[in-house]
Amino acid sequence: SVKPVTPWTWVEPTMPEELVEQAKEEGFRLRPTYSHMKIGYVVSDKMPKTRVALIEYYLFNAKYGSWYKRMKKKHFHDEYEISKLGDVVLIAPYRKKSKMKWYRLIEVMRKNDAPEHV
Repeated sequence: SVKPVTPWTWVEPTMPEELVEQAKEEGFRLRPTYSHMKIGYVVSDKMPKTRVALIEYYLFNAKYGSWYKRMKKKHFHDEYEISKLGDVVLIAPYRKKSKMKWYRLIEVMRKNDAPEHV
């Protein structure tokens, strides 16, 4: 009999917190840099294992010599539901998980300390 092949899921390697803190004090990061990685705010955590991040970026208008701001929302996969509403996250492209979701969570860069409803 043939066993069904279960899809292999990639898990971001975890590092001891003391190593991360020591690297931060010395001024460098332990995580590798990923191509097309983006930093944004989590604006929705209603769906299971899925978060929505708001990515803000600036573009330059050559004719008028001015910068202007643009925003995009990206759905990303958060397997262990680590990120919460308001956190600053680092996401990178991954194989397509669903119709809207082809990014994955790399790191929660800053936790949200402020209350959600003011």
